Amino acid sequence: MTDWVEVVAGEENQKYRRAALLFRTLAWMSISWAALISIWVWMGLRAGSNWWLWGTLGALFVGAVLLGIASRLDAKAVLLMPKSAAATAPNNDVRAA
Repeated sequence: MTDWVEVVAGEENQKYRRAALLFRTLAWMSISWAALISIWVWMGLRAGSNWWLWGTLGALFVGAVLLGIASRLDAKAVLLMPKSAAATAPNNDVRAA
């Protein structure tokens, strides 16, 4: 079975970083959308509807899940890097190496 990240992102050494960036972008878009629609939560609750509340919570949850997926893909990309490149990766503390 083909790795879906390889199909989406292309070349071997950067595929997981690109996929993580994609998921991180989608996550922050979802969180931003939740922040925008949250101003209508109180109006919906006053009108007797919970739709805005559940929509906002759902968008926040989706954003958090996508951030978690991006974090795991980024960690996998760091594990696949050569030792010299992993020491200079932006998510690593160089002093610990």
